This record gives sequence, C-alpha cells and structure tokens, in this order.
Amino acid sequence: YPLVVFLHGSGERGSDNASHMRDGVYAFCEKENREKHPCFLIAPQCPSDSRWSGANIERSGIFNTDPTDAGKLALELIEKTIRENPDIDPDRVYITGLSMGGSGSFDLMMRRPELFAAGLPICSRSDPRFVDRIKNIPVWLWHGRLDETTPVSYSRNMVDALQKAGGNVKYTELSTYNHDIWFVAYYNPAVMDWLFAQRKK
Repeated sequence: YPLVVFLHGSGERGSDNASHMRDGVYAFCEKENREKHPCFLIAPQCPSDSRWSGANIERSGIFNTDPTDAGKLALELIEKTIRENPDIDPDRVYITGLSMGGSGSFDLMMRRPELFAAGLPICSRSDPRFVDRIKNIPVWLWHGRLDETTPVSYSRNMVDALQKAGGNVKYTELSTYNHDIWFVAYYNPAVMDWLFAQRKK
C-alpha cells in the first residue's frame, strides 16, 4: 500500500490530536477513495510553537539548513512508520499539505528527495533556489488567485523555477478562489488518481 503524509496548516497547530483533522485530510478517508485508493495515512500535529518549515510565518518559505523541530520529528515518524509496516510500498510515499503544510511538504521533499514519489502542495510557499533537489519528484501545485494569506506569486515562482530546472510539475490556479482552495483540490477525483498513480522510478 502507498503511504500518504498529510501536513496541516498553521491554524490547526496544538496538542489536542484533533484540530489538525479539520481541513482536507478527510478526503483520504471518504468511502470512495478508501475503496479506490487504499493507503496508510499519517497526519501528525505540529506544536503551537513550531512550524513544518522555515524560522517563522514570515520566513516559512525560506529553506534553512537545519529543519524545524516539527519537521525533524515528521521525517522520523515517516521513516519509523515505513520501517514498522512492511505492507507499505516504499516506492509510493506521497506528501501533501495545505498552507503551512504545503510549505512543509516542499521542505521535507528538499531534505529527503529520495523518500518521496510525489508531492501535492496546496496554497504553499517555498524557496525556488533549491528546486534542483526536487526536480525529479512529480509535484502538482494548487493555488487560489485571490489568496490573501499566501500570495499566489509563491506558487507561480516555484512552478517557473521547476520548469526551468526541467522538473515534473503540474499547476492549477483557480481565479475565483481564496486561501481555502483545498476544498476543491482534495475532493477532485483527478487529483487522487494522479497522486496514487505516481511511483518512484
């Protein structure tokens, strides 16, 4: 079975093991998706004083040499899950996330590109200077053109950099959506079909 790693946004941080299950992640639990795309699913919760990537919310799109505490623990959790579950196909490990989680998806792919078969960052920001690290990973970015929380320019810059690097990149930008574009992205059957079709070469 494939393994899906889901990283939530900044508004769902905490320690209640509940609020991070609010947005997006349930799409993978819908009956139709479970029947068509059975998988292992990891959805960790980031502590309220940490982030998946970057130093702070203003610099969450800057790649740092050292991972955040939450990012480091997320990678350890992924590796531990794969190690302890032989039914996981290591050639089909997918990472996705929204907002802060989309940025975290880029960050973890840049740190461990050999680990992931595909990435699905939603309304994210990242560091175009490091796209060479992930140019061999299929990625599909989504962004709402009206996004006032994470400006659409962040995704456009990443797509442009990945294309120039010869990366395997898809991009969907919706002109009438703001930050909450994940409601469209995760419930689009074509997105699920694309994600679960990816496999490391």
